[in-house]
Amino acid sequence: MSTPAKDQAAGSSEGPSEAVLQATRTWAAPQVPAHLNREYRADGVCRVLSLDGGGAKGFYTLGALDALEQMLVCPLYKRFELIFGTSTGAIIAALLALGCDVETIHETYKSYVPTIMGKDSPEEKSTALKQLAGEVFKDAKFTDVKTGIGIVATKWLTERPDLAPEKRTPRGLLF
Repeated sequence: MSTPAKDQAAGSSEGPSEAVLQATRTWAAPQVPAHLNREYRADGVCRVLSLDGGGAKGFYTLGALDALEQMLVCPLYKRFELIFGTSTGAIIAALLALGCDVETIHETYKSYVPTIMGKDSPEEKSTALKQLAGEVFKDAKFTDVKTGIGIVATKWLTERPDLAPEKRTPRGLLF
């Protein structure tokens, strides 16, 4: 995995690569990389992964998650019963819960974060984030998640937390 500084420089303001755009035209459960194949027996322990926000600091979070995923040798959604995230951590949490591996999320971040963080006003950032959501998540629904998820976001205009509404899914209760 490369460094955040290199990631920002590499992403510049060109926006997402054609490969990323092709991969995100419609939502499909991602293929788990072959090396992430370890299976764990159910042990009744409820594991919660909590991811903070911070915009481009998400690159540091992804570095730590990559190390954890490599250590566990399985996709993180298989080891955590609940993944909670705030702001940029919520984007990472949603992608993990939908079955993405950390490297795929890292590639997505390299493509999108420099453009979003380059916006000056809260309104411009909100617009860019809305576009990102449409391109990355497409038609994904809460029922597509593979583990429990909690999303906390901040409304730019009111600067107040915004908890996503509670949803019931086959995997349980989502917040």
